[in-house]
Amino acid sequence: MLTKGYTQQVLNNFKNYIVKESRANLTRGKKNFNKKLYDSIKGKVDAYDNSISINITMEEYGVYQDKGVKGVKSNYVENRNTPFSYKNSSK
Repeated sequence: MLTKGYTQQVLNNFKNYIVKESRANLTRGKKNFNKKLYDSIKGKVDAYDNSISINITMEEYGVYQDKGVKGVKSNYVENRNTPFSYKNSSK
């Protein structure tokens, strides 16, 4: 039978892996400009009697970095399917 401590240890290892790979992806993708996003990536594991949760947090703009952002006249293939884009303003 798995113990709560063992399960929490495995989840902590998984959380550490996710944080490490997320930071490495920023560096590999040359998006680690000022380390603010890099340093903001953190994880937390909570184990309770009947449930377990893993939370990974980062600066909000990390979602845009992760999904990509289309410019007003972007034709970049890698950003084609992103839900984010800049729009021309008529104001």
